Amino acid sequence: MISYDPDQDRWTLVQPMHEKRLGVGVVVINRLLYAIGGFNGSDRLTTVECYHPENNEWTLVHPMQYERSGAGKFPYIHLKYYTIVETKLVYVMAHNIEVYLIITVK
Repeated sequence: MISYDPDQDRWTLVQPMHEKRLGVGVVVINRLLYAIGGFNGSDRLTTVECYHPENNEWTLVHPMQYERSGAGKFPYIHLKYYTIVETKLVYVMAHNIEVYLIITVK
């Protein structure tokens, strides 16, 4: 896997994900890259991986309930009590919707 740094105008190798996937949904929240679902060549995936650029590491986070590839992902950010930022990833398919909640204490 490679990453582009626009400030340096260069590409660098980064750690590979735990599972290969295509048709994956991606979103960046709080400087973390989330790879959501996808297709590994034989199966649709429920897994969600989170990339931490500071330590060049992928971690598996809570999986989705349903297998998805090519699904729409929309980050929704809601400020609560002025100190906690609540972020929801909404996974949308024709027949169901899932919400993944990320809470960051500020």
